[in-house]
Amino acid sequence: MLQLSSNLVLRWNHCRRIVAAFSTNIKNDKLFQEEINILYDSKCNVCKLEMDMLASRDARLHGNKRRIKLTDIESDSFDPNDPANGGISYAKGMSAINAVYRDGRVIEGPKVFLKAYEFVKLGWLFKFT
Repeated sequence: MLQLSSNLVLRWNHCRRIVAAFSTNIKNDKLFQEEINILYDSKCNVCKLEMDMLASRDARLHGNKRRIKLTDIESDSFDPNDPANGGISYAKGMSAINAVYRDGRVIEGPKVFLKAYEFVKLGWLFKFT
């Protein structure tokens, strides 16, 4: 039978705790607290109106635990390299609506509106179209 020194056993237990802690952190890793980050153009009046409505309804329904984060790609502080913005460039953001889930997945086009409307309990509107 193999005998292990107590020092080796202690090291092994320490390594197991580190690996377990690291694995837990990976599972809970989020880019932001909200469920989704919608990148939009605030200079587009229709887009701004839509995002204002979503933000207002999100605040009314969810209070401080909002589900939708909004990022204006026209803002001077917009950074396409910020992981929360999913690597979406200004040009790509201007070509279609894009969104980033808090786990980093990116969606584009009508799916963005479907998900946003679902988060504010208006998803049923898309079932008619």
